[in-house]
Amino acid sequence: MRKGVASEAVYPWAHFYVEAAHVAKLARVLPGKGVLLLVGPRQSGKSTDSLALLRMLHKSGYQVVYVGLGALVSSPHFDGDNIWSAVLDELDVPVREGRSAFATLENPDELPSLRAALVVVFDEVSSLLSRNGALREFLMHLRSLRHSLSLRHSSSMSNIRLGGVVLVGAPALQMDIMDACADERWPSFVVAGVESSQLFSEAEIADLFQQLVKERYHVPEESPQRWSRVIMSATEGVKGLSGAVLAEIDGRWRLGEQFSLADLVIYLSGKCPGVLMQGMQKPCKSLLRALSRTDEEMRCLLTDLFCTGRHLLEGRPPEAALRLINDGVVHICTLKDNKHALQISAPLLEQLLQSMAVEGMQPSVELHDPPMDLGHSMRWAGDWQPS
Repeated sequence: MRKGVASEAVYPWAHFYVEAAHVAKLARVLPGKGVLLLVGPRQSGKSTDSLALLRMLHKSGYQVVYVGLGALVSSPHFDGDNIWSAVLDELDVPVREGRSAFATLENPDELPSLRAALVVVFDEVSSLLSRNGALREFLMHLRSLRHSLSLRHSSSMSNIRLGGVVLVGAPALQMDIMDACADERWPSFVVAGVESSQLFSEAEIADLFQQLVKERYHVPEESPQRWSRVIMSATEGVKGLSGAVLAEIDGRWRLGEQFSLADLVIYLSGKCPGVLMQGMQKPCKSLLRALSRTDEEMRCLLTDLFCTGRHLLEGRPPEAALRLINDGVVHICTLKDNKHALQISAPLLEQLLQSMAVEGMQPSVELHDPPMDLGHSMRWAGDWQPS
């Protein structure tokens, strides 16, 4: 199998891949602890990171299970027990007759013994919010399961030892957990959290580029570092955008074109907004949905973003802001006076979204005349200036 640039979750045997530093951190912290959170906006690599974590733990001798909740929740036949059925399926264990899947897992006296501690990743946990009460029910069952298995294992009554659980979801997942279980003590249940970055570092882009060069047997004249600087200048490291640029380079080389760094600079200068749309489909669609809304909260937020480049936050982000954060349109930044504000995720993304906003603007969204220096010009590295 020849590797390619991934558009969704990344698998090292099929895609070009660099492992995020926080994966190793999670692997060190998780075993024997309670529940960890892995959060981040869409397309920030959460699923990729969680799969990498399981591979790392599996190599260390753990029994690992991955459950994607998104597909389960979207089923018209969903109920909370489907989640635990999925766990048993991964363990190749049937549901006990006359019991629910959760009861089977919680009382594993007659289940086959696991040779290693069990680590479970529940991905897309935030999707449970679309089902009334589903997040609270899931969390209550999870805490009950951890408590039951811990007691039974300590008294040698259980064949299963739970080594840790990772909940993967949107940036607001911790607040969602607190809201769903406001009367419970959750700080001691969730012991730590890590956020997946929306951005690649320049070194990571160079690493991905080197993998591409090796896979395609293509030897460019310029160093990977010069290529990565140009890509970084155009994309600000945003993963979806950087992936789209790498995919374009890969496509040209596979067709046998002599696509040089100078060609890339010219290409990005002339076609970047339209072509890179594929690298940020979800943020763009999210913005267009926001522009079609007529509520005052979203109107004020968008007005600030497009006219001043930021929206000041006071306390917890409002629902309108959380939607944009989860979709990767904006991120939270800290100002000099320790206040917080929303900013669009990257200059190039801001430039494209402003263009989309003008084209898809609704009469209900009234924007002031922008300042003269509103737009962000693309910054080019080294001597490669577009002619």
